[in-house]
Amino acid sequence: GHVVTHAAGEAEHGYKQDSCDSSDLFHFKLPLCGLQDSRRTVPFFCYGLRISEYAVKSKFFFAMFFTKRKGCGQNRLLSYSKVMDIIGTGRLSGRLEVAYLSRGRKGKEMIEELVKKNRSYRGFDESVKVEESVLRELVELTRYTASGANLQPLKYRIVCDKAETDRLNGVTRWAKMLKDVTLPHEGHFPVAYIAICVDTGLCANPDAPATDIGIVAQTILLAAVEKGLGGCMLGNFDKAEVSDILKLDAAFVPKLLIAIGKPDETVKIVDVIGDTKYYRDSNDTHFVPKRSLEEILI
Repeated sequence: GHVVTHAAGEAEHGYKQDSCDSSDLFHFKLPLCGLQDSRRTVPFFCYGLRISEYAVKSKFFFAMFFTKRKGCGQNRLLSYSKVMDIIGTGRLSGRLEVAYLSRGRKGKEMIEELVKKNRSYRGFDESVKVEESVLRELVELTRYTASGANLQPLKYRIVCDKAETDRLNGVTRWAKMLKDVTLPHEGHFPVAYIAICVDTGLCANPDAPATDIGIVAQTILLAAVEKGLGGCMLGNFDKAEVSDILKLDAAFVPKLLIAIGKPDETVKIVDVIGDTKYYRDSNDTHFVPKRSLEEILI
């Protein structure tokens, strides 16, 4: 009697009503996607869209669910906790419909939260690896960003091989304003990099696409945060050394390295008092002073 269906009515598949085992709660012929709450991971179909474990656990990107009782023409919006209760117990009165994927909040609030979570992280959990496929997804997004005169002169080198990342970790220089601290701490280095290079065959002056580089770097980091990762933009490195490590063609000039991994430190935004230099306290918490809105508006 109970069914799970897509809102558009494209598919309708039954599930085992009496089962409380999340591994076989729903049975679909469609691709499955794991939605995870704090207690369990349950399968759910998503019509080609992916929902990351981080996104669901943070409630940042979630599906809006409605129930439709038999003989009742009204839909009722379910809360996150109610949906997880239904999924967890396998009990549902009527019909569960996936209306659309959304956080249920306005887009400007979603981007605001991403931007605020996107900090310059200088400490990572080295036990959490970042696969090449994830890095390719991050680079893929840059194809859709703006580029001066639509020249698109940037090229990317993905780095997730441990030998290469170890060598890059040895030639990058971090947090120059912290004179008495060496970062990252031993055992907390990034596990991956994306090197942003200028193709001088497309743009003879490697300094010219500075705006393009900023746009793609921020895009990559915002997408990394959405995946539960984090990173740091690094421009303090010897270009010749990096080119040698990555065996880059002479036409490709490395301009920015983006370190990527699972953040393993606390970064807090504070108001500017005196100057804008970032600093750390005795607990190794990183503080980043930011000017107020009133100060930056002219």
